[in-house]
Amino acid sequence: MLQHGLFANSNATHTLSITGLDSAKKYDFYLASYNTGFGASSASHTTTNTTTTTVPQVITNSATGANSDTWVLRPADAVSVGSLFSKQADQARGDLTRVVQDHAGTPWAMLAERQLAEPLGWQWTERHTGVADPPRQPSATPPRPPQNERPRMLPRPKPRRKPPAL
Repeated sequence: MLQHGLFANSNATHTLSITGLDSAKKYDFYLASYNTGFGASSASHTTTNTTTTTVPQVITNSATGANSDTWVLRPADAVSVGSLFSKQADQARGDLTRVVQDHAGTPWAMLAERQLAEPLGWQWTERHTGVADPPRQPSATPPRPPQNERPRMLPRPKPRRKPPAL
């Protein structure tokens, strides 16, 4: 996932870096920056929302396998939680793909490629790990205690004296 701070450049930096360009190149510069930022934020939003929607589904659809006791969430490309999230994931992928194609060789294309490499959805599977298995039964004969140990008893309390008569 991309960090939030990657796109937090000040406007002064943008202005200084593009002062010698004509208006068409400035537009391309801002368009690439906007599409990369919007695509990355949409991808992060989709990943977060699919996580918060998948986890309750896993909990409510308790173990379907007869022998499973552990749920495993893994990143996946398919967004299977809802149509809204799938549309948002498609839009994010489209924005990032457009940046890679239209602005190849730029830093925005590199950031967009990194973001496209990360899956946006989640897949959950079940498996048996033995967490809920009952403890093993002890053997028929208990182990013998070591020979050199003897019971340790507290010493007898000291005798109490009678309180003085008043």
